Amino acid sequence: MIIPAVSYLAGAFVLVLFGTRNGRALLRDNFMNTMRTCALKIPYSIRLVIFRMCFNLPLPITKRILEVLTAPQGIQKTYIQQKNISSLTTAHWIGSGVANLPLAEVESTAADQDLIVMLIHGGGFTVGNSTMYMSTMTAMLKRMKERHNRNARILSVDYPLALTHPYPHAPNACFEAYQYLVHTLSVSPSRIIIMGDSAGGNMVANLLLRLCEQRRDPSLPPLPQPAGGVMVSPWVTLHDDSPTYITNKKYDISTGPQLNHHVSYYLPDDLTRKEMLNNPLVSPVLGSYTDVVCPLLVTYSDHELFQYDAMRFVERARQDNVKVDVICRQHQPHVWIMEPMVSTTLDVWQEDVAKVTDWIVGCI
Repeated sequence: MIIPAVSYLAGAFVLVLFGTRNGRALLRDNFMNTMRTCALKIPYSIRLVIFRMCFNLPLPITKRILEVLTAPQGIQKTYIQQKNISSLTTAHWIGSGVANLPLAEVESTAADQDLIVMLIHGGGFTVGNSTMYMSTMTAMLKRMKERHNRNARILSVDYPLALTHPYPHAPNACFEAYQYLVHTLSVSPSRIIIMGDSAGGNMVANLLLRLCEQRRDPSLPPLPQPAGGVMVSPWVTLHDDSPTYITNKKYDISTGPQLNHHVSYYLPDDLTRKEMLNNPLVSPVLGSYTDVVCPLLVTYSDHELFQYDAMRFVERARQDNVKVDVICRQHQPHVWIMEPMVSTTLDVWQEDVAKVTDWIVGCI
């Protein structure tokens, strides 16, 4: 009698798992969590090869792989609330329990937060999404609360991607998101930090330059600068002549040909591309930052293709009297701070996420 009863229970269990939406979601979450845990145990040298291969696949395949590998899992889903800012600009509010709140309440309490991080994800302007860094975002929010007793939320921008939306759609969407915070929700800029990695770091600098331009134009409504800006492994020039494109090419997850493909998607007009590459809003290392009043944090590694250009940007901003702090790590790949699977070790990721979080809190 015991064996049939056990069989019935086992059958019911399988039916619940595979035959219901919640069951399938549970299976999927557990499977992906197991995959991510196992990935962290793979030697870094092998992970590096795997990531390089994935990022050099045809664009639709790369996009799909990123979506699957970085999809929010389990409790992370309770942190997410979508907001459509305009017809082209979507964002996600990230915060403890915000998924269970009405959007109107999330928005009405935004100005009451101790700080808001406006995050701009990377992906070469062509791949990625606003929930791809949930591990890092939740770790930052937890540290802000538990270590610093700061109530914080993140507005992660889902800007339109090339191919279908080349420059300037992405930076325009980021500008809209900042206006949404300041003008629509009345969040004080003194409580806003803008943060971006890779192409997102490019758009952090782009946004600061545009805010400086707007301040000089009396016909436009005032839009003050944020309390600070964080640029993680920033792609600050779309030229491909950096010496570290050569010296670091065997160490990084990014490759020169891959980056040039992204540039061709972002700036698809062959006739104007050369001219656009010298536009400071496209290659921010060429910009003037004399009117930037907020401090910056720039992170890069000595194994990144972007190492030399990031150093040039730091030097340029400091020459223009911008306060710039730097986190430089040895032997790390591109955007190691944003994704634990990319970092050489979990300890390195945790330590540097903590450093970035502490710097952000220090700006408020």
